[in-house]
Amino acid sequence: MIHLFNKVYISHESMYNSSAESILLVSEKKNHPINELYGIKVGNILAFEDVLKVKFKDQIENFWFDAFYKDSSMRYNIFADYNLFNRLLIQYWKSIFKTPDPLKLYDLYKLFILSMRLKTYLFNDYTPQSRAKFLQCMQPLPQDEFIQLFDNTVVVDFLKTSDKGSISFEYLMADYYYNQQSPYAHLFLDKVKTCAWMYWFNSMENLKSDILNAIYDINKFLPEVKLSFDGSGDPEQQLKSEPLLKWMIDPKFNRDNIDYVLRTYKKENLIFIQKKMDQFMLGINPDTPAIDIQLTEIIFLEDYDHFLNLDLKREFGCIFIKDLLSHKANQLFPSYIYDRVRNNKTNELQAYELA
Repeated sequence: MIHLFNKVYISHESMYNSSAESILLVSEKKNHPINELYGIKVGNILAFEDVLKVKFKDQIENFWFDAFYKDSSMRYNIFADYNLFNRLLIQYWKSIFKTPDPLKLYDLYKLFILSMRLKTYLFNDYTPQSRAKFLQCMQPLPQDEFIQLFDNTVVVDFLKTSDKGSISFEYLMADYYYNQQSPYAHLFLDKVKTCAWMYWFNSMENLKSDILNAIYDINKFLPEVKLSFDGSGDPEQQLKSEPLLKWMIDPKFNRDNIDYVLRTYKKENLIFIQKKMDQFMLGINPDTPAIDIQLTEIIFLEDYDHFLNLDLKREFGCIFIKDLLSHKANQLFPSYIYDRVRNNKTNELQAYELA
């Protein structure tokens, strides 16, 4: 799957399923795959050119407009045969970038195809049979065929002028690092803020799980905390009034209440707990804090650009993609962007500047 915008994705027809709202596009009229999958006769699929005539007034602009304005709370999948998958993907890129270069887009294309292929080994979305079928189908076009398709593909004005806040993280990232004064820079930094808080809350959930797993032994690594398990007190009520741990049972301690968390909790207490747990469970020197602890410092200062630079300096992938956006974003392109930044070659990102 390749994320396009909002909750709209495109993938090869071999991945077709009926678990979400979708459209199946083919170059030539054929039997619907449900006929084979379930033995249910649902008729044929019209060729894409006929679909455009019947549903979209023979206008490719209308097709993209319809996809863009699908219900943003619901996933929408575009499944396409190999020819249409390549054609639509090239059209999408040619339209959203300001000065699309076919050779640079071919580099991007190869990264996306490789990312899709590698993900078949990472997630449980594939059986050995479906993986083999997908890998057989999803091979990159030769460069000359890609460039010919690029030359023959029209730009979609609607995509060029559409809201770029809805597109995938990695495109905004490339645009930002090419020009940090970009009109879309704030959109990227908003996504960084969202991702930073998501990552931090995930890490705090893991910390909570570790503490609850050892709550009976809490005094061994947190002698400052007094919980009674001998019947002389109610441990749950004691947690609610314990400055170091009350966040654990606060229902408002979540990513929907960032302002509340910033107002209510002291970062010093949270960092104290994080360091204690790292030291007790992992033997980590508290003077060399892990990235989760550094993130607590950063987000309570609301310095999200600092977190971005911290991730850049790690020189090992992109933390935003690893967990939070692994099903949504390309896992190779952000690392390529970081590599261009580290090597002072951000001029090479011009081809990915957003229109």
